[in-house]
Amino acid sequence: MQKGLPVGLLIAFGLVLVGCFLPWGTISFDWSDAKVSIGGIPVEGQPLGNLAEAIPGLAGAAKGTLPVSPWAGYATLLGLQLPNWLVLAAAAFLAAFGVMECFPHTRVPVLARASFCLYGVVHLGALGSDFVQGGKADTGFFLTAAAFAVLTILTLRESRQRPVLLTPTP
Repeated sequence: MQKGLPVGLLIAFGLVLVGCFLPWGTISFDWSDAKVSIGGIPVEGQPLGNLAEAIPGLAGAAKGTLPVSPWAGYATLLGLQLPNWLVLAAAAFLAAFGVMECFPHTRVPVLARASFCLYGVVHLGALGSDFVQGGKADTGFFLTAAAFAVLTILTLRESRQRPVLLTPTP
């Protein structure tokens, strides 16, 4: 039995792709009371003074915002700094898995699909919590998160509808 292209998955992937070219938001920072450390050992006091005043061009730059996008930013998960473009890569794999399932005798393990779905949801959730703590989410983040949620629902629903084959079919 041959099945048609997964149009819903491809549309959701397209929306994730569009969201990746829109601004995701900004995160605020404050370096005014940053501590100096040498080799990971904190130095008492401020031997270098206020770094923002000491370095030309940084005066007044102790506070501000940093833009967040898939191309400039990361989320920290379990101590690892994972770049935001991995969300787009996960969405691309999920769309590719859906297309691969159109071909006869091609099965993608449910665990592989679920892993990419889980990664994207957790990554976007961690980034969303960063926005809540001290930033501002923008259009691209909301579009990407909503499209990835739809992609996840369609992928998992499709995985549940397919029978699990224990022996290969000729």
